Amino acid sequence: MKPKQEGKGSRARRGRRDLDPAMDCLINAHLRPGFLCRRRVFDLHFDNAASTDHRGCDPSNKDCQRCAPTSPSLCCDIHHPDASTFIQITSSSSKAPTRSRLTKFTMGPKEFELSEALEDWRERKMEQVHGKTHLNDIGPAIIMPDGVLDRIVDSAHFFKIKTVDDLSRETRWSKASQYGAEVITIIHTTIPLPTPSAVFVTMPLQPRQALQLAAPLFPPDAMPTVVPSDDVTATTAGKKNKCSACGVEGHNSKSSDLI
Repeated sequence: MKPKQEGKGSRARRGRRDLDPAMDCLINAHLRPGFLCRRRVFDLHFDNAASTDHRGCDPSNKDCQRCAPTSPSLCCDIHHPDASTFIQITSSSSKAPTRSRLTKFTMGPKEFELSEALEDWRERKMEQVHGKTHLNDIGPAIIMPDGVLDRIVDSAHFFKIKTVDDLSRETRWSKASQYGAEVITIIHTTIPLPTPSAVFVTMPLQPRQALQLAAPLFPPDAMPTVVPSDDVTATTAGKKNKCSACGVEGHNSKSSDLI
């Protein structure tokens, strides 16, 4: 009897792998009538309700965090589809604006101070927006990734960030338009922008009274004298009378008749 030969169909069936039921329920939780929640899949799969480990608890404290942990403010993408934690980031077809090329430098006290200030800010913002539970479990990178924080410090060293548009271009931070104003305030408070130097220097105007009381340029006994020239003397000298009868200067025809 010849051995049965396996065809392409049998090899395909052998290579096919069945999806794990738990993973199937997690992916299709929104379609399963008994779930309709991805967190419920984890609770049932790991049997979280059957946990009875109460060692180290304080029976007198009804708010014991070990026995009665607080529920997170966000459940899953099915119950909170608009939460920024579960929003998928889609790539944009438009080309991102070119950012500055920064050279390597050695961080100083101001740069370290700015880094710590941004670290404190993003932790406070993460707790304010998503709660302390998510801050402890996930960290503050949802608000501001580590790469964005480092880029802000580098750009601030070279005074590249002056406006929200500069912040968005230099860091490509997705939340620049939402939190950019707060971050720029922290940047300019820690590393202020240099003040531009004046291009033109003008003397202040003096009051007219001060000019009148000012000392003369020359003392009275050393005032220069102006000697009139011959041409000026000739033009400024008085014009003599000329006789119309004889043509001699010094008298006129009427005075000659009296002689």
